[in-house]
Amino acid sequence: MSLEENIAQQLMITEYQGKIQNRELFISGPQIIESFTFVSFLDIQKLSVKYSFNIQHVSQISNDNVTELLISGCKTDSVAEFEFERLQILHLIDDELAEDSLVNISKFTILIELDLSYNKKTGISHLQTLVHLKKLCLCGMGLKDISALAHMAGLEELNLKFNKGVCIAPLQQLVQLINLNLYEAQLTDIEVLGQLRNIQYLDLSYNPDIDLSPLLGLKLLSSLTLFGNNVKDLAIISQLTALQELNMSFNRGVNIHSISRLSRLVKLTCYGNGIYDLSELSSLKYLAGLDLSYNSVFDISPLQYLQNLNTVNLQQNFITDFRPLQKRNTFKITFGKQQRASVSEILFWKKLNAIKINSKRIKNCFEFIFESKFKTKVNCVLQKQYCEHKQFSQILVQLFTQADNQNQQ
Repeated sequence: MSLEENIAQQLMITEYQGKIQNRELFISGPQIIESFTFVSFLDIQKLSVKYSFNIQHVSQISNDNVTELLISGCKTDSVAEFEFERLQILHLIDDELAEDSLVNISKFTILIELDLSYNKKTGISHLQTLVHLKKLCLCGMGLKDISALAHMAGLEELNLKFNKGVCIAPLQQLVQLINLNLYEAQLTDIEVLGQLRNIQYLDLSYNPDIDLSPLLGLKLLSSLTLFGNNVKDLAIISQLTALQELNMSFNRGVNIHSISRLSRLVKLTCYGNGIYDLSELSSLKYLAGLDLSYNSVFDISPLQYLQNLNTVNLQQNFITDFRPLQKRNTFKITFGKQQRASVSEILFWKKLNAIKINSKRIKNCFEFIFESKFKTKVNCVLQKQYCEHKQFSQILVQLFTQADNQNQQ
């Protein structure tokens, strides 16, 4: 190394040493970095490089202390020359990896987490050598054949989101899987999933042509997401009695009359479903979080029986009476601008913790945080940009004036 190169390297070490926080270095943007050799001299455990287009020379990146390497939005030719002996977590997201970029990935013998998402040219056949891998993310890679995964029996978490038409037959070998994401995979048959007895978290969103009956064998399933699946009734889902979280949003016209059988539900999300009758929810005694936005609800009186309910989203409905929710110990409610006239009523609930108003038209989100007994003035936290809509601003001013007067009484 010449004197000039040595001086340049020392300057880089000094500059980036000052940017390290908690032994983590984050480099972002198309910076002009001629050499990454300075990384070897830094006391870091985590290195993140994002959208830096001068990182082609990966052989220059090495550090024996690094356990996490995250490179995204870069043009990285290969991992063959990476020198990270202790590497446990590797993310190479949207890096334009070539088809043979992973030929030598077996060198990372203690790797437990790998994310190769959005590298559409990359093959995955070499991944079968990563016998210790627990978490694998392969989103948006255009995969059809995932037979290599059949050899990775230790996998516990797998994300195949946005791989349309992928063949999931090899998954039957992954009996240790706990978390599986098959969002928008254009599946027509999920029979193989019935053999994955350890699955606890499953996302089958936007696969409208599947029969859900194989899920009946998943006795440990606690979280199920069926966003946009054209589900019409809960005949099968209601038998999954271990469920604690269910998201069945955008299943227009779904009949929820049997949802009461899911007695362990803690969180229910079902926006955009055209729901109008909530009577079946009254027996869900453990329910704490509920999202009913973008439905046709008029009457929320069944919710008064849900003693554990503390967060509810009711925006874009037809509710005029919120009193059934008034007696909550701590409570957060979200509703849209069409219900804003009801704020003055809700504002003085003594047990209210927070109100959140979402207004899509003016692109603002307001959150009002209250003292449990209104001993102090209302504190307004403005999120995103300040409201410029004159009429809405006037209503807010009026509400705060009412709140101040109430506090002084």
